[in-house]
Amino acid sequence: MGILKFEFIKIFKNKSFIGAGIIILMSLFALFYIQFFNSQLTGGHSSLDSRSSIERNLNFAKEYQGELTDGKVKTIVSDYLDIYREKTLAKRDYFDYFQWAVVDTFTVPSRNENIYNKMLEAIEKKEPYTIDQVNLLSMKEVGFKKTDFPIKIGNFKTWSDLFKVTAGAFIPVALFVILFCSLLFANDTTKNILPLLLSTRYGRTKMISSKLLVGTLLTIGTFLMVQGIILVVFGSYYGFSGWDVSVQANLDWKIFDFPLGWTNLQAYLFGLAFHLIGLLFIAGITMFISSLSGSPFSALAISLGIFFLPQVLTNVFLAGIPNKILYLFPINTMSIDKVMLWMSRDNLFFFHSFLANIALTVGVMFVLKIVFDGVTYFRMKRLSVA
Repeated sequence: MGILKFEFIKIFKNKSFIGAGIIILMSLFALFYIQFFNSQLTGGHSSLDSRSSIERNLNFAKEYQGELTDGKVKTIVSDYLDIYREKTLAKRDYFDYFQWAVVDTFTVPSRNENIYNKMLEAIEKKEPYTIDQVNLLSMKEVGFKKTDFPIKIGNFKTWSDLFKVTAGAFIPVALFVILFCSLLFANDTTKNILPLLLSTRYGRTKMISSKLLVGTLLTIGTFLMVQGIILVVFGSYYGFSGWDVSVQANLDWKIFDFPLGWTNLQAYLFGLAFHLIGLLFIAGITMFISSLSGSPFSALAISLGIFFLPQVLTNVFLAGIPNKILYLFPINTMSIDKVMLWMSRDNLFFFHSFLANIALTVGVMFVLKIVFDGVTYFRMKRLSVA
């Protein structure tokens, strides 16, 4: 325990660690400002203030929550025709996101069939425009499949914003993990004290394992702290309504045929676990590189290159097995909604099963984390003996 505490203190006192921690907090607040405080729900150019606009949209979502059916879609669009006419005649500029998303999903997007053009034309001519005149698409035509579970609609936009913030926070957290993991071994090497430390009583065992444990625990701790901050801000600003909405009914994501009966909350918890395993994988690689490097800077540079390389290579390998392999790396799987889309499609990943594809991805990252930690441990142990 004493060695573990010693390694923690060394990291916490490092100026680079402190500075990077401050940058993470700044990046979080930037994400909050962009995705939460300037969300489409706030109605940036609306006649309403941000809070009123959010409440208006949440109230509409609550009013229509329940099982999504063709009849429910017809009711929502029918009511929106009246709401749109009313606010247009009153010259009130409200952006009703919930109804807009339903209309955008279940109506034909062509110019001749554009529902907004037809509504405005009817208002100008002082003629009625009813739901019977709207060419609505059925759920089947949109892409929904028959399921053994009900598809529930409700507030989904706030959760879409939460997922955007979570995905946006992944890069800063990953860079922070790379930074402190690159310090663990290479910092002692550059100070020429690593041979001395390895020659001590516990240098060949406890010191090496303590460094690996510090990297792992700090990765988990950083991730949980960041996600905790995000969740507190999200709950304070939006609340948690919509947690039980089906992911198929999250109209922002357009994964209408997703095979599992997940809710927004279940998708969020899956995303947390998926991101955490990805960060542990990154930590394992970085600590291995740190053990090979002569300085923290070289360890950091190499680790950053390896971290970003798979994303660059997706522009080179556009299809086939190489492209699929690249999507095993965390840099390409930050957006959980896209992960759910890709890995539930028959032609986009290795298997025809979402669960099989997830098991493969998570398994590869988890096994490689263990392998890199093991190789680092035994390499450093042999080095100390030599």
